Amino acid sequence: MRDAIARSFIGLAVGLLSAIVGLGGGGFLAAALYLALIPIATPAGAAALTGVALLALTGVLLLIASTYLRPRKPSPAPSGGARSETEVVSELVAALVPHVRRHLPVAIGFSFAAGLVLGIKPSARRALWRSLTR
Repeated sequence: MRDAIARSFIGLAVGLLSAIVGLGGGGFLAAALYLALIPIATPAGAAALTGVALLALTGVLLLIASTYLRPRKPSPAPSGGARSETEVVSELVAALVPHVRRHLPVAIGFSFAAGLVLGIKPSARRALWRSLTR
């Protein structure tokens, strides 16, 4: 376990170091682009063109990042008609929502009472935890 944690921290440290080095390299690249544009344009124009190029690069990188951060499409159900736990739970919740909405005061009172009992009695918390983890 300690080995896995140590490897994770080393990987994080190397990743952060590479990010710092990459940012430094990006700065030098931006400076080189600016210096290359000075003979073609005025210094203000070269700065503007460099800024536009960096904004375009940022947009492309954000577009790539957004494709990775989108939620994945659900995978098809496994063969044999077996349903995943998520599908079963979502069906149960969908079936319970109308009933809870019809009896909202009772549901709120029950939730309050259950929270009160579980907050006061450690033995009730332990019993609930044992029944949930079996």
